[in-house]
Amino acid sequence: MLASLWVNGYALIDALTLQFGPGFTVLTGETGAGKSILVGALQLALGERADLAALGDSDTTAEVAAEFEVAPGGVAAAALAELDIPLEDGKAVLSRRLSRDSGSSCRINGRPATVAMLRQVGACLVDFHGQHEHQSLLRPTRHLDLVDAFGGRPIASARAEYRALFDERRAVIERLEALSRDDREARRRVDLLRHQVTEIDQTGLSPDEEERLLADRKVMANAARLSEGAAGAAGLLSGDDPDRGARELLVEAVKLLTPLADADRELRPFAEELEGAVIIAEEAARALRDYSATVESDPLRLQAVEDRLALLHDLKRKYGDTIAEVLAYRDRAAAELGSVEHADEEIAGLKARLDSLEAELELSAGRLTNLRKGAVGKLTNEASARLRRLGMAEGLLAAEHEVAPNVGGFSPRGADKLQFLVVTNPGQVPLPLAKIASGGEIARTMLALRAVAALEDAVPTMVFDEIDADIGGRTSTQVGEELLRLAESATGGQVICITHSPRIAALAHHQIAVSKELRDGRAVVTADEVTGAEREGEIARMLGADGPDEAAAQHAEVLARQGAKARRG
Repeated sequence: MLASLWVNGYALIDALTLQFGPGFTVLTGETGAGKSILVGALQLALGERADLAALGDSDTTAEVAAEFEVAPGGVAAAALAELDIPLEDGKAVLSRRLSRDSGSSCRINGRPATVAMLRQVGACLVDFHGQHEHQSLLRPTRHLDLVDAFGGRPIASARAEYRALFDERRAVIERLEALSRDDREARRRVDLLRHQVTEIDQTGLSPDEEERLLADRKVMANAARLSEGAAGAAGLLSGDDPDRGARELLVEAVKLLTPLADADRELRPFAEELEGAVIIAEEAARALRDYSATVESDPLRLQAVEDRLALLHDLKRKYGDTIAEVLAYRDRAAAELGSVEHADEEIAGLKARLDSLEAELELSAGRLTNLRKGAVGKLTNEASARLRRLGMAEGLLAAEHEVAPNVGGFSPRGADKLQFLVVTNPGQVPLPLAKIASGGEIARTMLALRAVAALEDAVPTMVFDEIDADIGGRTSTQVGEELLRLAESATGGQVICITHSPRIAALAHHQIAVSKELRDGRAVVTADEVTGAEREGEIARMLGADGPDEAAAQHAEVLARQGAKARRG
């Protein structure tokens, strides 16, 4: 809901702050007093096209700001959240600055914004009726939403069921398309992958094989030297050497020390250690002889190891720097092969689910269409009756309703395409709302739709301009009563109307009088809320009083009483 509007240096407004309350507010004043300038300032804050011509002759900047009370969880709060802009004490402030030097700058709650961001949030806050801009109900896409809101819970439930099926069908189709793309690519690779997996599997690789083969190759390459060295060492230990072996020398040393140890006990440890050394020498000599016997030069075995190492080198060149990487590549290739095989099963399952979903979706769309047909008939009948009460004697609202013949033509909102058509004059063929020529007729049609539909997701602030064009008398009262009922409805909240009709003005909760005065030789627009005697004086002026006019004053008093009674009712 619009709480306040601040304007500085815009068109004929020097500086102006207006407070707005809930309910029904009228802007009144002489033709040319500046009412449209105020509306233009509000539209500027909401992201409408900026015109530097709106700057005063001597001013270089103009600033406007509109403060709104925003309901948590509403569409405006969601729009702000989408832009990552938090509410501040439940309020949103949209501001715009125009400069001859730097053009336009925008802010939302003090944060830099773009014109598109202002427009996105503004569309959730204010709906203008009567001019050919910022009118959500002129867009056919909104007509279906209006019918659905009018249909209430049954349509809301059917639409939610349909949307869930539609979203699942879309997800299944996207998955099928992804699988088809992946499947085509994988099938082009399948022969290569199968060859690679087979090639690696046939080698019977183990992670530590290369290390073992390298060790074996080193031994076989040095077999003669290793055998001779081991045999020679065994001979030196065992006494085979003509100069006597180490074992024999150790035995001689033990024989020499053993009797001496009886004479000096300090020699006993040496004798014992030498006895142990004799045993070690014997065991080492025996092990070296065995080793020497097993190490043989085997050219065929060496060649087999060389061939195996060459095979491993070739695999590493193709699939990885190490045997571990080669085996990891093999696992990845096998997994990819498996996915191709399983993809066929998944595709078959998804196609079956798609067939089932499309059958369910057709039934769900049919139920939704039937509910909408009932709602649109009732809505157009009631709105047509209201149009006639609003001064359009031949007023008739109809609907052009198309139903897609199959699932391929369905949208996220169902199988239906719908737009309202209206007849405003005798003999006229039904026309789309956007093609109504008269601003007053547009505004009254919008009012009739709003009043009947009472949209749950209605934009909280509605501005009506030219709604009283070409009407008067009782019809003006009926228009005012519809505006009042809309403002006081649970889903209305705030209605602002520019009017020249004293009957409409008298019904409003608040009245703002707009005037133009001379200051230092230039015209300046001012605006103030009027109450009590001042308000009756403004209504009298609207009745045609030029100065003191007792009859007009009495008439204004009567209208004021009638308006107060209607508001209390």
